[in-house]
Amino acid sequence: MEITIEKENGEPMSEKEAADLLRFIRHQLKPLIEVEEEDCPFEPDNYSHDMEIFLEEDDSYVYAAALCPGISKDRLEVVIDGWDLIIRSKPADPDAENNDDSRRFPWKFFEDLSYEGETELPTEVIAEQATAELSNGLLYIKLPKTEAVKPKTVAVK
Repeated sequence: MEITIEKENGEPMSEKEAADLLRFIRHQLKPLIEVEEEDCPFEPDNYSHDMEIFLEEDDSYVYAAALCPGISKDRLEVVIDGWDLIIRSKPADPDAENNDDSRRFPWKFFEDLSYEGETELPTEVIAEQATAELSNGLLYIKLPKTEAVKPKTVAVK
């Protein structure tokens, strides 16, 4: 069987990009898949799972991405504190009207977990103009760089 993983713009990922993504997903799921839910050594409500944040940048923006399986956007919090980018989630509210107990592992189990990740940004950004989008369990954040750190072109006389 052949599977093609596409980028957000619809282009297929290279084999290396797909392998890196799958390796990351396997790493994130490993602690949950290896343990039966009834044998779980922690209380999900009290368990905070480390979230890895990936950073890329170009001349104008810093881009961040994080894997957030089973997390809805209303449970996510993105904080830009100076040079730090912090992403947090909270467990699902068990009393919420839209709780669906029919969903099975792993997504139902993920709803009981909280995630937290923090990374230092490579440059100054304009926090007020940052955007974040959650799509298929991946959180994408776009952070515009300040004018002071953007490259400048100098005319040659």
